[in-house]
Amino acid sequence: SLGAAALLILLGHSLQSPALMVATLLPLIALSRALQANHYGLFVLQTSVCFVLLAESLAQDWQLPQVRLFNSLVGVVLALLVALLVYGLERWLEHRQLLQKASNNTDAKA
Repeated sequence: SLGAAALLILLGHSLQSPALMVATLLPLIALSRALQANHYGLFVLQTSVCFVLLAESLAQDWQLPQVRLFNSLVGVVLALLVALLVYGLERWLEHRQLLQKASNNTDAKA
C-alpha cells in the first residue's frame, strides 16, 4: 500500500491530464490480468494502483502528497493490527484446543 501510494504520487505529479491518466490504465489493467495468475502480491499492488488512479483521475488534488502518504500509512497500520489480532486469536484457539485434548487424555487415564 505504501509503495502504491508513492507510485501514485509520482504518477499524479507527472500525469496532470485526466485523459492521460485514464490512458495509462488500459495497459495497467492488462498487466493486472497477467499478474493475477502468477503472483498475487504484485496483482494486489497493481490493482490498487489502477483503482486509485481511476478513482482519483478527476480529483485534481495531487498537490497533497503528505496527506496521501499519511492516509496510506494509517491504512497499513490498521491492516497489520487486524492481521496480528486474527493471528493471535488463531494461536490462542489452537492452544486452548491442545489444553482441552490434554485434559481429556488425563481424565480418560484416571
